Amino acid sequence: MAGHDNVPRESADKSARDTDPAGSFEEINEWLLTLVDEHIARIEGEEARQKFLDAIKERLPKVFCDTAGHIVESLFESAPALLAECRALDASHAAEIEESWGEALGIYRMLWVSCHETVGALSARHFNVKGYEPPAMVHAQVGLQARACRVGVEVLELLRAGLGAGALGRARTLQEIATISTVLAEHGALDGAHPDLAGRYLQHANVVSWMDAVEYQEVAPRLGHEPLTNDEMAELQAPRDAAVAAYGEAFGKPNGWAACLTSNQKAPRFKDLEVLARADHMRAHYSWASHEVHADAKSWIMNHETDGHLTFRNTGPSPRGMADAAQLALMSLVQVTENTLSTVPGADDRVTDLIVIEVLHELLDRAWTAFSSADDAMKG
Repeated sequence: MAGHDNVPRESADKSARDTDPAGSFEEINEWLLTLVDEHIARIEGEEARQKFLDAIKERLPKVFCDTAGHIVESLFESAPALLAECRALDASHAAEIEESWGEALGIYRMLWVSCHETVGALSARHFNVKGYEPPAMVHAQVGLQARACRVGVEVLELLRAGLGAGALGRARTLQEIATISTVLAEHGALDGAHPDLAGRYLQHANVVSWMDAVEYQEVAPRLGHEPLTNDEMAELQAPRDAAVAAYGEAFGKPNGWAACLTSNQKAPRFKDLEVLARADHMRAHYSWASHEVHADAKSWIMNHETDGHLTFRNTGPSPRGMADAAQLALMSLVQVTENTLSTVPGADDRVTDLIVIEVLHELLDRAWTAFSSADDAMKG
């Protein structure tokens, strides 16, 4: 197991006490409690004891503040040594990750760069071109792919840090992006039944912005923040109301941009979008990754590792559990990139883009194999 975060709790606690001033504070605290108990035992009469306890309670806040201040100052005094130790541990974790997962992570990076550069070139052909305005589908897909690249890097950095569980949570976000991108690609073709679908998706930002504003208004006073003015709220509400008037009441709900695709014309749930994207076979993976986003009881269980007869609670980096997050993230990133390439005007005539798609799938296969092999080796 890597680092002090995954050693038996007794060893971890002992190493912490060697440098942590809180250890001496605990001794002082125990001594003070013993002293108070002894003094109370010598006081005669319940009323006198109560007066003594009340006097202590009045003084405790100042005592606690003073003590906390001393501990903080002590921490800053010992900070150079503490931070040097942390940097050494970080380097140790990084070396262990590189040894076990370096090849797979290298292919991940290669695939990410390929997706990034491919859509970067596409973007240059369609944006900031004089006399040409890209269609809504290009705006939507390029924007989704850009975010997919950003999240993809976040997953990579979490993996390189040995934080596979955190990477799985971010891979879930990539899966969501891929689902939305695929719904647009599958159902929003200009020559199809819903040519305005990408435009609806983009305009739905006005609905979400209004929802956010309403939610903010409800809690702003409790947070000590200034609420939005009536003029600001009206400015946010106007485009929301205009979009709802144009597309129907369901448009004003979460995912309302896709209400036109449902049989009952109601705003779909995300699992309905998965069906529309023909990705509902990935529902179990999505639900599983969601445990790393939420705080349900299953997430509590998932944060434990067993090594022989020992069970560890993960508090930091671990070289285990990296493959699933990487594979899910890369599969989603390639899907979004392929959707982007295939939905731009004239996509069928661009042979180079078709070749690029094949290259991406080949890299994905190699990455998948590399992560599976590293995971098998880690499990022994």
